[in-house]
Amino acid sequence: MQPKTVLLVEDDRAISLLLSLVFQRHGYTVLHAENRTEAIRLLHLHSNDVQLLLSDVALQNDSGEAVAAQVRTLCPGTAVVFLSGFPLEILVERGFLQSQTLRDGNTFFIQKPFLPNDLLELVERIPRRERETECLPKSPAGGIHNACISY
Repeated sequence: MQPKTVLLVEDDRAISLLLSLVFQRHGYTVLHAENRTEAIRLLHLHSNDVQLLLSDVALQNDSGEAVAAQVRTLCPGTAVVFLSGFPLEILVERGFLQSQTLRDGNTFFIQKPFLPNDLLELVERIPRRERETECLPKSPAGGIHNACISY
């Protein structure tokens, strides 16, 4: 069974709406955040449901790699797909992504523009890994643990 709940971190509303629509039409639940703080808040509310993080590499005042690192600290084993309009080589060369990030076997990259079906095919090929441990517990009343939003 492939991941069916996706945490989408994208600060371009047009792209996020398109991706949300595509994934929802294929049976996925999409949780959308425009930045890391929103992503971590959603992760706390839906922590054990999220199996996949889709994140733009270059977010306003942040990086997708930093979002992924924090998500994986809270929920180890979460698969990650990075999206960017820049070629992977340029992103690594300019320090937006570390080359070792993509060597863990559970992190993937797709360059914009792409066809929605190309992204869906990539996501559906990602092997589902069982988490060794559950994600951190939800905080009381759905709030955010202070330690989880520190940078």
